[in-house]
Amino acid sequence: MTNTDHQDIWAYESAGCAPTEWERWIDQVESRLGHDVDGDQAEDGYSLDGFHDMWKQGVAPHDAAASVRPARTCRSCGCTDYAACDTIVGPGAWRVTFDDGPGICTACPAPS
Repeated sequence: MTNTDHQDIWAYESAGCAPTEWERWIDQVESRLGHDVDGDQAEDGYSLDGFHDMWKQGVAPHDAAASVRPARTCRSCGCTDYAACDTIVGPGAWRVTFDDGPGICTACPAPS
């Protein structure tokens, strides 16, 4: 490459912008899930590091996405793990959870 050949410089710089194999893989996972995958393993059940390990092991994007538990949904207001209610102390949490997945968030009154 010469410093004066603009086409060579453009081609060289453009090649660096192409997504890597890992970036294409994680984009497919996020597309299937419908949300960002940079979670906290202990809290969310998934993390970017965990997905990177799956990618290195050759796990297909659809199988990686299927490993994430579905979001719980509040039986009262419909908020989810990924779209929590806003409360005066920050994002809502779960006041009550049930075996079938849904629960009652801390922004909603407790069941009587």
